[in-house]
Amino acid sequence: MTSLLRKLAWFIRRPRFEQEMTEEMAAHIEQEVADRVAHGADPAEAWRTARRDFGRVAAIKEDAREARGAPRLEIAARDLRWTVRGLVRTPGAALVATITFALAIGAMTTVGSVIDRLLLSPLPYPAPERLAVAWEQPARTNRGNVVSIPNFEAWQQRARSFTDLAGLVPDQLDLELTRPERIAGAAVSASWFQIVGVAPALGRGFSDAEATGDAAVIVLSHALWHDHFGADPAIVGRTVRFSGQRRLVLGVMPPDFEPPAFGWLGSDQRYWVPFAPNPANRQWGRFLLVLGRLRPGISPAAANAELVTVASALAREDPRNRTWTAQVRGLAAEVAGDVRPPLIALGIAAMALVLASGANLATTLLARARRRREELAVRLTLGGSRHRVAGPLVLEAMLIAGAALPAGLTLGHAAVRILAGTQIDLLPRAATLFVSGRLILVIALITAALALVAGAAAASAVPAGDARHWLNARGLGAGSTRTLIGAEVAAAVLLTLIASLAGRSFLALRDVRLGFSPERVTAFRISLPPERYATPAARIFFADLARKIRVIPGVTAVGLIDYRPYHAAGQASQVGRLGEPIDPATAPVVDVRTTDSAYFETLGIARRRRPVPGFVDGVIISQGLAELLWPGAESVGRRIQIARADTVTVAGVVDDVRLHGPRLAVRGTIYRPIEGHAIAEGDVMVRAGMPLDALAKQVRNAVESMDPAIPVHGIEPLEHLVAAAVAGDRVTSLTLTAFSLISLLLAAGGITSVLLVELSARRRELGVRMALGATPGRVGLGVAATGLRMLIPGLVIGGVAAALLVPVIRHSVPGVSPSDPGPYLAGARSFGTPPPNGLAGPVRRAIALDPVKILRGD
Repeated sequence: MTSLLRKLAWFIRRPRFEQEMTEEMAAHIEQEVADRVAHGADPAEAWRTARRDFGRVAAIKEDAREARGAPRLEIAARDLRWTVRGLVRTPGAALVATITFALAIGAMTTVGSVIDRLLLSPLPYPAPERLAVAWEQPARTNRGNVVSIPNFEAWQQRARSFTDLAGLVPDQLDLELTRPERIAGAAVSASWFQIVGVAPALGRGFSDAEATGDAAVIVLSHALWHDHFGADPAIVGRTVRFSGQRRLVLGVMPPDFEPPAFGWLGSDQRYWVPFAPNPANRQWGRFLLVLGRLRPGISPAAANAELVTVASALAREDPRNRTWTAQVRGLAAEVAGDVRPPLIALGIAAMALVLASGANLATTLLARARRRREELAVRLTLGGSRHRVAGPLVLEAMLIAGAALPAGLTLGHAAVRILAGTQIDLLPRAATLFVSGRLILVIALITAALALVAGAAAASAVPAGDARHWLNARGLGAGSTRTLIGAEVAAAVLLTLIASLAGRSFLALRDVRLGFSPERVTAFRISLPPERYATPAARIFFADLARKIRVIPGVTAVGLIDYRPYHAAGQASQVGRLGEPIDPATAPVVDVRTTDSAYFETLGIARRRRPVPGFVDGVIISQGLAELLWPGAESVGRRIQIARADTVTVAGVVDDVRLHGPRLAVRGTIYRPIEGHAIAEGDVMVRAGMPLDALAKQVRNAVESMDPAIPVHGIEPLEHLVAAAVAGDRVTSLTLTAFSLISLLLAAGGITSVLLVELSARRRELGVRMALGATPGRVGLGVAATGLRMLIPGLVIGGVAAALLVPVIRHSVPGVSPSDPGPYLAGARSFGTPPPNGLAGPVRRAIALDPVKILRGD
């Protein structure tokens, strides 16, 4: 240890040691000269003989350095300085490799952060693997459905796989402080706090008595407490007015609490109130979300099997359950939801891009080694070992990767911050995205591994034997170079195909016929207090409000509906023809909406049967439902039987509308007249040719003139709503397209650099061939053939890899069949530009060679 510390100290303080060593040797020689002069020798002769007898000063210094210093550290430092000087002298290719590597690392950091957070990290609850969501499931589908209260209570009593089950319903209240403000929350069972495993930071949750009695109590989120009540700890025990009712604040949840969000329950829950079954909500049908905690040792699959058995028993007991079963899924899988397939596709693409960047780095290093082959050969010839000559090539790779790593991590961190701030609606838990330490470690290890492989690939080209054969050889690591180029091309093929499929999927969703025109239409949500607005008063309020909005300059149409298109809520029911029993197994399920006749004009929904100025005495149905119930026959005037409701008469038929977004199939719709089914809450749809801010101000003024206590909320242009429905597909498509473009440029750049190096090495040979009669075209074809020999294997490997990944592609890009030739042809067109263009530059340079100048130079 003492020796090691002495060597390290010498290495750190080397300039001082060098000066002391020089002074000490000079002092020895001067003392010897002085002694010899004192004995009568001539001073000049004494100096000469003393120097001769002392020995070679340089050799003695070198021996002293070997004895006192750290040779390996010194060699490493010298190699580092030599490598850095080499990179500074010719920075072009190394800079491009660093930038592309940094972009790939940034892409992997961004995608990896999302995957790590959504698919790999546990949810922030105690024992999150035991949290599960229970659904009812129609026997004809595999999609989960909300639950009826009787079935929920039966599950609580009979299911033994859960310690407890809680019901949840999205809720909204008006916070009445200085000005009414609509806030979102949830009504939950008293056991919800115990099931989630997170208690309020201040106060407490609901008791069973409070939940059962529907007490006027509330628990606040930390954000609501902080933003509206100044983080006052005395808020617990106070009453606050919500929607005309004073509620007792029982508690405040912790600041880092993430409420479970699944189904139609969003993550913007700012309060929680008790949910209690009562005679009224028992008649609502299926509307309840159910969250449970599994008993220790019980898996979601085991709980699913038990709940299916319970559902079978309920189906025998109640005819309304005859076509229903049950489904249990882990909460983590439920939260990830539809983002899992595109994230898998993005993860594959990011990894392929990183591997392509590593191959590009190796290709760059081989090309740089080829350009410096004379220098390296001289070093080998002068006695340098293969290890000493090849070591700097590995060091060069590590330096490039070392520069790319922090740059890529910085890019990825910035992208994650932007994603967390602006794309909350696209990803669950997006607001909590961050670049974790374990992800940084994984990326650093992958980067180091790729750098070592790239450096080893370049170092393997340095021969172990006579350097003269290597110096005169036509290629330097030609086989390795072609393999690396093939890997880059294969990655580009795979990424281009995935990007093409994702783009086709996005275009297919974007071009889906919606059945309505969202242009210049804005939705405004109005919620009337039921205690002040009974059925006649609510109808009068909405009619007067529509008249006030219609006279606003720029407004062309105003309509009303209980739930705007693409809204998660809304009533649905099974229907049948009058006189025929509704069979739960076969009767169609349709959406039921309450609206006025102006709604269809406002949204541009085409009327198919008989113009309907109003439909007070009947309903309007969609074209698809009319064809389903009375194929090829007139439907106007016919009567429809709605389950758990009266029969109605068809007063008109309108075009089919996709109420639930472009992904789901069109479902039949019944539009009931607001005159006979007044609503206390609804969406006012306004078509206007004016800016959104100005329109919103005018609508708020109109509402305030009628009742200042009623807030206007949920303001959203339908164009934004439609765009948001495919926003995730758009982001996925654009990201994959960017990955594909980078990989194509990598492949093109790799082919170009390798061919230029080959051309430089064969310049004399080609000059002689052209002098002996070879035409420029023939020489160019030879260079192109060399490039194609690198390109074609990559095309084959990439095509095979794409074929093997067809199952993943099929689940990752919904809406497009992998057998559809369109995306493959589009991918071929995209791929057919950059890599072949990578051949163009070297071919042109080969054609332009002047044999006279080449031979004259020799």
